[in-house]
Amino acid sequence: SAQATPPCQAGQEQSCVEQAGALVRDAATAPAGRAQLEALCTGGVQEACGMLGGVLVDGVGGPADVPRGVSLWTQLCDGGNGHGCYSLGVHAEGTGDGGLVASIPHFRRSCDAGYARGCAAAADNILSTGDVASVRAEAATLYEQACRQDATLAACALAQLHRRAAQ
Repeated sequence: SAQATPPCQAGQEQSCVEQAGALVRDAATAPAGRAQLEALCTGGVQEACGMLGGVLVDGVGGPADVPRGVSLWTQLCDGGNGHGCYSLGVHAEGTGDGGLVASIPHFRRSCDAGYARGCAAAADNILSTGDVASVRAEAATLYEQACRQDATLAACALAQLHRRAAQ
């Protein structure tokens, strides 16, 4: 007999978010994972709200609700959550409505909030807008910021490469 998922207890939010994330990755358990993310988000767990945004945008475990998913990410981003801003940037890239250029402000906000992947994504997309020294210098600055926030990123090497190319 399958065991029921125990309710999330105070202080166990991180493990509950991880469990919900695992549930939404399997089509058979995705509705239960979506419901768990809904409950955690309603309870104020930011990471769950970010994941729920993606679940809603992609229609995982239930019908898609793109406006609500984007709204969750916007609320997170406006509250200083870098991952929420990053998610808005990824979404903007995929909309075809200005695409890469429209994503840059979201990625910059993500970077400013301390999310290293946002810095790297902003730099990547800025580089796609042109290949002049000023663009390379701006990208190098963003890669350097990403590197300071997370030295494991390839951004450290890219910062050096584009800094040299901009000189």
